[in-house]
Amino acid sequence: MLGGLCLAAGAFFTSTTGKHVLSTLRFAFGWYDIPAQQRQLQYVLKDILRQTGLDEQAYQRDHLQSQQRGRERWRLWRHRIAIPADLSLTAFEKRLRERMPDLPHDIMARRSRELDRQLSVAFTLGVANVPTDICIFTQIPSSPSVAAVVPKPEPLAPRAVLKRAPVTNASPQIAIVIDDMGWELPIAQDLLALDHPLSFAVLPQAPYQSKIAEAARQHKRELLLHLPMEPHGYPKVNPGPNALLGNMDSNQIVKLVRRALRSLPQVVGVNNHMGSSLTENPQVMRIVMRELKRRDLFFLDSRTSADSRAYQIARDMGIPTAKRHVFLDNNVQQAHISAQLHQLAQMASEQGHAIGIGHPYPETLHALKHTLPIILQAGVRIVPISRLVN
Repeated sequence: MLGGLCLAAGAFFTSTTGKHVLSTLRFAFGWYDIPAQQRQLQYVLKDILRQTGLDEQAYQRDHLQSQQRGRERWRLWRHRIAIPADLSLTAFEKRLRERMPDLPHDIMARRSRELDRQLSVAFTLGVANVPTDICIFTQIPSSPSVAAVVPKPEPLAPRAVLKRAPVTNASPQIAIVIDDMGWELPIAQDLLALDHPLSFAVLPQAPYQSKIAEAARQHKRELLLHLPMEPHGYPKVNPGPNALLGNMDSNQIVKLVRRALRSLPQVVGVNNHMGSSLTENPQVMRIVMRELKRRDLFFLDSRTSADSRAYQIARDMGIPTAKRHVFLDNNVQQAHISAQLHQLAQMASEQGHAIGIGHPYPETLHALKHTLPIILQAGVRIVPISRLVN
């Protein structure tokens, strides 16, 4: 009987990497023990730490959300490791890749990020094509310490900083753009469902870009193309596939920009993903801006470099543009993100408007839920990003 069941089940099996097979039937019968596989991954990560001489305090793990497929239940975990400046981020990544044959996991996605010259790389790992873990390696500016790796929550900015006032057309305005959308669907849906006109920057060719674009349309939220560009430190710092690079000729640049825009025809504007090097390159940025001007799109300079020329070039070419004022979650602590939101509102009260950029982190979602109502009560308006370009 059991043999017959196994033979009948064979029709449902689909080969993947050769290490394991994807089978909805196997999940239905709970044949995978994903929590055990996740413990194995945690052991490997800590072993890599020991091999590189890092203290276990450099490692943090937190639960993102509960998952279920058939009778199999597990938690999606995020593993964060702080890499000191004297240890290569690429070398640490290489160690993980060397250990992957020891694990039942596959690397399902890889992303790089650059915030204020702080570099990080994130991997989505899965068992049998099912996401189970997210590993984030971040380069820190000095050797690790308890204070640097696990920063104490910062106190929230006092509510009294902003005087309570009725909202009018002259009220200070803030726009919030959530970058790096397209890789994780549940957190994207939660952010889109917030009762605030946030804007969303979606990476081209990301696996969930179409679903997120449709959800944005239903929620009447503005979409931007989050266009990958060359950062300082390339190729060790990788902005992902189809990124614009400074050594490309004009035809290559135009081809990649047009391909990215075709993948997301709903966008109203563009901002840069990484790009600390490319946004300093006036020749390439003029090529990019010409393509945007042809389509009546605006450009938001994410300001990953203090020497970015992108904003001024867009203005010189008559393209509606704006630039980021505050990164909300360069420190992924809810209290810090809330404090950054208060800072954003304070800047808006002083100069009339301000633009913040965040990312699809659970901590960012919770900070937005709890802090934006306070900011609204203080008389600050939250507007789509298109309202603040000129």
